[in-house]
Amino acid sequence: MAQHVHTGSCKAELRERRSRLSALPASAMTGSDSSIGPFFETLWQGESIGDGADVGEALLAYRAVRPGEDEWEGNWQALLTSCDADPHLLRYASFEAFLDNADALERIPVSAAMIATALAHGQ
Repeated sequence: MAQHVHTGSCKAELRERRSRLSALPASAMTGSDSSIGPFFETLWQGESIGDGADVGEALLAYRAVRPGEDEWEGNWQALLTSCDADPHLLRYASFEAFLDNADALERIPVSAAMIATALAHGQ
């Protein structure tokens, strides 16, 4: 599995993502300590778009790629097919392992149903 290299600018991006996540409703957060358990990175078209301490939290990052309301038909499957998105999560042993550029332990394919369900419950 390809190893991600986290540079200074990447760490700034992580801080920015953390601040965006903190703006989400409290119900979307689990309160778990990601240094103890696994950590998940969210990918869309090969690019990292978010992360989370659990799968549900990581899936909420797909809000960032959802089209604007005037363009949105609510069909994640159509969106995934039209843009070759290859959505998936990478599971790391911990947040520290992620920051230390450890290899991901697992690649988890993400379906349209997983995204729709997570966003419906996370709003």
